[in-house]
Amino acid sequence: MERVEWLKKMRTMAEALYDNLAPTWWVKYGLNPDQPHRQCIEKFLGQLHEHSFILDAACGSGLYDGMLVEAGHSVLGIDQSGGGLTRAREHFPQDCFPGLHYTKMWACRRWIFRRHLTE
Repeated sequence: MERVEWLKKMRTMAEALYDNLAPTWWVKYGLNPDQPHRQCIEKFLGQLHEHSFILDAACGSGLYDGMLVEAGHSVLGIDQSGGGLTRAREHFPQDCFPGLHYTKMWACRRWIFRRHLTE
């Protein structure tokens, strides 16, 4: 099997796995990061300028994004799992979190380019 074919197969398998896990993610792992992760995010936030634009690559269901937006930053969450992004949008709806956007990984480059042109 050629590398390109193998990579496509692995990506398809990973997407299926995460799409399968997504509906129960919040039930299993809760809505709030555990203490070590919370401390890491707080340390990260302490190093940012006000109103920073953050790329949350492989955001999954957006576990940390609420903390980032509540601290006054804008966040673009990208992931290859449509199921994870659906859960993230359910917990962080656009009307309540206007500084938070989610998109599939393949669409990210176009979105960032368009956003920079319009700001």
